[in-house]
This record gives sequence, C-alpha cells and structure tokens, in this order.
Amino acid sequence: MITHNKISTIADYAFRGLKLQILYLNYNSLSHIRENFFKSLIECNELHLHNSSISVIEEKAFRTVTNLQKLVLTGNTLTYHHNNALGSLKFCTELYLNINQISIIDQFTFQGLVNVGTLLLQNNLITHLPPLAFRSLTFCTILRLDMNQMALIQKGAFDGLINLKELRLDENSIQHLTSGIFNSLYKCEKLNLTNNQIPVIPENVLNELNNLKETYLSGNQITSLSSSLFVDLGRPFNLIVSNQNSWQCENLCWLKKESESGTVNLSDTIQCIDNDWNNLDCSAQG
Repeated sequence: MITHNKISTIADYAFRGLKLQILYLNYNSLSHIRENFFKSLIECNELHLHNSSISVIEEKAFRTVTNLQKLVLTGNTLTYHHNNALGSLKFCTELYLNINQISIIDQFTFQGLVNVGTLLLQNNLITHLPPLAFRSLTFCTILRLDMNQMALIQKGAFDGLINLKELRLDENSIQHLTSGIFNSLYKCEKLNLTNNQIPVIPENVLNELNNLKETYLSGNQITSLSSSLFVDLGRPFNLIVSNQNSWQCENLCWLKKESESGTVNLSDTIQCIDNDWNNLDCSAQG
C-alpha cells in the first residue's frame, strides 16, 4: 500500500519481480499515467488509483495488466478518452470512474470491456448518451449514471446491456423519455429516475422491462400515471414516489386499488392536488 504520498511518477519496471495481486496507489499526484508504469504487474487483479489527480491515461497504460479485475479511478480529473485506454482490460469486472470530469461518452469509450459487471459513472459532467454507448457491456449488471448533467438520452443508448439489473439515472436534467429507450433491458429490476425534470412517462416506455421490481419517480414533474404503463410488470411491484410530484388523483384509482390489495407497494402517501388520497372514491370506476 503506497497511499497518501506525493508520488508524481513511477519508474519503468518499478514493480519488476513483485507478484502483487492488489496495489493501492490512491491519494498521490499521478497526473499522467504513462505506458510503462504498470508493465510488470502481470498478476495484479486489483488496482486502486482513486484521488490521485489523474487527468491523462496513455493508450497502452494497462496493456500488460491482463489479469486486472478491479480498477478504481474514482475522484480524479479524467475527461474523455478517445484512445480506448481501457480497452485492453478484457477481464475487468469492476470499473470505477465516478467523481471525475467525464463529459462525453461514445460507442468506442468502453470498447473491449466485455466482462465489466459494475460500471460507476456517477458524479461526472455527462450531458447526453448516444446510441450504442454501452454496446460492449453485455455482462454489466449495475450501471450508475446519477449526478450528471444529462438532458437527452438517445434511443439505443442502452442497447447491449442485456444483463443489466440496476440502472441509476437520478439527479440529472432529463426532460423526456423516448419510447423504446429501455427496450434491451430485459433483466432490469431497479430503475431510478428520481430528481429529474420529467413531466410524463410515456405509456410504452417500460414495455420490455418484464423483470422490473422497483421504479423511483420522486422529484419530477409527473402529475399522473397510466395503468397501462405497468400492466406487463410482475407483482408485487415497488413504486417509490413522494409529495414532490403534484398528483392528479382522479386518474390514479387503479394505483389506489393496487396499493390497497398489496400488488403495488407505495413508498409514501400520494399528495393529491385535486382530491384527498385516503378518501379518494374509486367505486364508480369498478
């Protein structure tokens, strides 16, 4: 463990002869990760480089760390890597890129990372997601994109994420959900859209999410939810809402009935702007 120092560079072959499996170099001053820094770390499977002022990673920096399974780059100043610097990490299962300054992601950013199961990208500067942004991540189960600046997510952005179970998009600036945007997320169980600027959830936007168990919708501009939105989802189903949304409850009798029967679990009492949730009369609607 070589942490909390002022290391700014590493000599070529500095780790020669060492059969390190875990290396901690966090809290240093490694602003530039050069090609030969880790050339001798053939057996290393965990590399911790968080909070080390890293802004540049050369294209072949991790080329010889072929057994690396966990790479932590949290809390640096990384922006956008068009050189596919991470592409050689074919056995990496955990990649932490959160709390950086990444603003752009394209279809080549994660090319080659075929075994990543956990990808953390929260607290960056990402403004939008283009189609096929995560096409290589077919084994990814957890994707965190919360606390970014996304207003737009293009259709096809999540194509390839066929094993994803948790998607966090909370704390962004999303204003619109395109129909079919989640179509490839067949195994997704948790979808978090909290604290965005979404006014309407399109009726067919969740059509392919047959395994969805929890949806977080608090802190948006949603006033109503169609019953057809959740018709294909399994039961019981957890719906996390709050009084931050101003609900028109005359259209939510279906939700009240499912809440009372236990097929939908509400996180909070709905705050109506046109009625009282606890005394809402749904008898006329069957």
